Amino acid sequence: MLRVQNTSSQKAIRYFRQKPEQKKGYRCLGAGARELGIEGEIEAKEFENLMQGLSPDGSKHLSSRAVAPENAERS
Repeated sequence: MLRVQNTSSQKAIRYFRQKPEQKKGYRCLGAGARELGIEGEIEAKEFENLMQGLSPDGSKHLSSRAVAPENAERS
């Protein structure tokens, strides 16, 4: 079953880190994933970088409005 809900980037990262053995096989699909070079299975670090507004390898900001992790909303 697919469940979709809005959440903060920090909550998404925390969820991804929980029980990493159960998070294998997460896949990115579509034109956006293809453009970022992450089509297929995604690693935890790539996911964290994306949630923080960085490229999958963490080398550049994807947004001109990037927020430092320490200033991101935490709940």
